[in-house]
Amino acid sequence: KGTGAVIDYPSGAGVGVLSGYTPLADCAMVQRLRAAHAIVFGTTNVPEFAASVNTANPASGQTRNPYDHALSPGGSSGGAGSAVAMNLCPIAVTEDTGGSTRVPALFNGLFGFDPCRNHYPNG
Repeated sequence: KGTGAVIDYPSGAGVGVLSGYTPLADCAMVQRLRAAHAIVFGTTNVPEFAASVNTANPASGQTRNPYDHALSPGGSSGGAGSAVAMNLCPIAVTEDTGGSTRVPALFNGLFGFDPCRNHYPNG
């Protein structure tokens, strides 16, 4: 998801003025994934500051639902949901504030898992 810092990948949280921002270090979640030998494909599109149920922003535009381009992929993890639905990656790491995992999963015909609080690092 485009809100987590992933070294060598733009992570501007969907904000136009941050669109060129590339982190110098991975966030804690990505560090754990890499330590477990996961392959990180990159980041996905999010609405500005991940604050909408529709994944569109001035920096990257509208994310399309892979099943019907006239429909929303949901949000704020709509880019992640669309990427998994299109088989671009087997899984995506998201966060579920306000349904940000579950809504895109539903809109893209997927399963979204929201683990219990403090199960993994936040930040």
